[in-house]
Amino acid sequence: MSTQRVVWNEASYAYNSLHEDGCSLIGVAVQEVMALLGPVANRDVLEIGCGAGQHCVTLARQGARVTGVDISEAQIALAQRRVDEAGVTARLLRA
Repeated sequence: MSTQRVVWNEASYAYNSLHEDGCSLIGVAVQEVMALLGPVANRDVLEIGCGAGQHCVTLARQGARVTGVDISEAQIALAQRRVDEAGVTARLLRA
């Protein structure tokens, strides 16, 4: 297993607990990031490095067909839980 994947698996829950405020890693509100994309309804969207799936959920709620990819199994598990709780559909892959 790659060192980076091991680190993300170990840090994912702590990392995500710090970023539950609706901000992305760079401190920009998720809504601001989504506004830059424009309309996504009925579009295929690939999010590379999807982490815990915050953007995947937002995109799916806006009607996108979402595929989220992350290196960490732990992040994908968190993303799947978030997607399930939101009642949306997104394909989530560890890759």
